[in-house]
Amino acid sequence: MNQVRRRLVTLCAFMLAGTASILFSCTNAEAAAPHMPLNRQDHRMLSLDQQSPHLIFAVAHLQPEHHSNVHGKAELIWDEATQSLSVRVDATGLQPQHNYPLRLHNFTVADHGPTLYALTSLYTDKNGSGHSLTILHNVTYIPDGHWFVAIHAGLNFDTELETLAAGNIHVLHPLLGEHLEAR
Repeated sequence: MNQVRRRLVTLCAFMLAGTASILFSCTNAEAAAPHMPLNRQDHRMLSLDQQSPHLIFAVAHLQPEHHSNVHGKAELIWDEATQSLSVRVDATGLQPQHNYPLRLHNFTVADHGPTLYALTSLYTDKNGSGHSLTILHNVTYIPDGHWFVAIHAGLNFDTELETLAAGNIHVLHPLLGEHLEAR
């Protein structure tokens, strides 16, 4: 029962994070740019309920790379109690009915950091839109602005993953120094 409750809380948290992300994008378009740091006042849209006091919400807006037309968003929820990180990625502008590798990288997009975690691949529908959900275990934290999510095309001739879209991860709630407690 406890595991079912935790999954329900995670699902509700993703719905809240999605709504907050939309509100966040609409109210502060400047903060959605991958190179712009987020301001403290931009984070005040989510409040935690008594059921889920140890969650951190974060988002990455995925921008095209290497002349692609791929756009997307990654929503992340880190659960301090279980040390798990849920990553949901939604993207458009991809080739229909293809499989795309997703990676969570260290550092920033500009730094081209190494892969920390391979995420569940993104499989696109007939319109070139795709969705992925990954739950990672034994993740001890989620840093603000020091990780990024990337959608890759696959291996190029240099045996590296070619990036189609990427975005830096920014914590929406709570901010560094804020307590992870119910409000």
